[in-house]
Amino acid sequence: MTRSLPIWTLLAVSCVTLPCMTAAPTDPAAGALDNSPLARGQRVARAVATVTGTAISPLFGVCVLGAYTYAVTPQPNRAALPFYCAPVFWIPLAILVILVMLKDTVGSAAPLLKKPLDAIEILVVNKAAFLFAVLPVVWHEAAAISGLRPPGGLLPEGFMAFLPTVHAAAPGASAAGGSAIPIVLTAITGAAVAFAVWLTGHALDVMALLSPIPLLDILFKAFRAAIFLTVGVLALLDSRVALVVSLVVIAACLLCFWWAFRMAVFGAVFAWDILRTYLLGRRRDPLLDGEVLGFTAYSIGGLRKRSFGALRIAADGSLEFTHRPVGIAFRSTVRLQNPDNYEVGKGFIFPCLLAPGKAGKNYRFQFRLLPRYTGYEEEIRDLLRLRGVRDLRVPSEFQIAWNWLRGTVARPSVS
Repeated sequence: MTRSLPIWTLLAVSCVTLPCMTAAPTDPAAGALDNSPLARGQRVARAVATVTGTAISPLFGVCVLGAYTYAVTPQPNRAALPFYCAPVFWIPLAILVILVMLKDTVGSAAPLLKKPLDAIEILVVNKAAFLFAVLPVVWHEAAAISGLRPPGGLLPEGFMAFLPTVHAAAPGASAAGGSAIPIVLTAITGAAVAFAVWLTGHALDVMALLSPIPLLDILFKAFRAAIFLTVGVLALLDSRVALVVSLVVIAACLLCFWWAFRMAVFGAVFAWDILRTYLLGRRRDPLLDGEVLGFTAYSIGGLRKRSFGALRIAADGSLEFTHRPVGIAFRSTVRLQNPDNYEVGKGFIFPCLLAPGKAGKNYRFQFRLLPRYTGYEEEIRDLLRLRGVRDLRVPSEFQIAWNWLRGTVARPSVS
C-alpha cells in the first residue's frame, strides 16, 4: 500500500489538473481570466488547498472560508459570491460551531448527556456538513480552476449546459456543453478526494464517541482546525507550499481510507444504538434473542477489528462469535475460549466482554457490545454462562475501598 501511494497521489492530481488545461472561459462579458500555465497552476493549488481544508474540518472550515471571502470582497461584487459566503449562511454556521464547542467542553462534565449529543453529531451534523457545505465548495472550486466565473447561488452556470430545456436553442449551447464536461470531471474527482479527507476526520469523531477520556474530542477538533488554518495561511502566502501540504494530507487520508470507512460504519451503528437507548428508551433484553450483538475489539480468529456479529452459546456449550462479512450471505463462526474465561464489563455507555488476566485484576477488551444492552449485564452473564460482571465505571481501587467502607460502617440487619 505504501508503494502505491505516489501512484494514487499522481492519479488524483492528474484528474484534477488535466481537465482544466482544456477548458476556456465561456462568458466573455465577465472578462477573460489569465490562462497562462502559471496562473492555472496557482488556481489549482488554491483549489486543492481550499477543498482539503474544508473537508478536514467542514463546519469550522466553511464558516471561516465564507466569512473571509465575504470580508475581502468589495461590496459591489458580493452578490456574485457563492451562497456559503453569504452572512445568512456562515453566521448560523458559526453559532453551530460555538454550540458544538460548548457541547465538547461544558458537556464533558455530564457524559450521559454528552454522548447522545455526540451521536447526533456523528449521524446528522457531520454528514449534513459534507453534503451542504463541502460539496458546494468542491463544485465552486472546480468551476474556478476550469476558467469560469461562477455566479452567486448553489451551482455555476456551466451546470446549466446539462438542462436541454434551457440551452437546446441557445447559440452557445455546444460551447457550454464542452466546457461543462471538464468541470464535472474535476468536481467528481474533487468530491472523491474531499470524501476521503472528510471520512478521516469523521473517524476521529467516532473515536471520541467511544473514548472515556474527557475533552478528547476537543483535541481532535483542534487538530483538524489547526490543519485547516495551516493550509489556509499557506495558500495566502505561497500556493505551492500549500499544494504540497495539501497533497501530504490527502495522501495520509487515502492511506487511512479503509480504516476510516470501517470506523464510520462502526460509528453509525453505535451512534444510532445510543440514540435509541438513551433518547427513545428502547433497550433490549438479550434473553429474548438468545444472542448478544457487538463488535470485535481486536483481531480475533482471523476476523478484523470492529467486525460485527453475534455472541452465543454453541451446541457443545462453548462460546462462539458469528459474523457475516458483508451483513448478508454466508456466515463465518469463530470458536472462542471456555465461557468461564470471560466476564461482562459494565460501562457508562455500553457493556463489553472482557478476558481477565491470570491475576484477575488486569483484563483485555474482547468485544464491544451494543448500548441497547446497558443495564442487562447480569442477563448477558447468565445467557453466555460467563464468569461474572465487572464494574468498569469505578476504578477497582475505589471499588475495593467502597466495599470495605460499606462492610465496616453498615450495620447488620436484625431478623
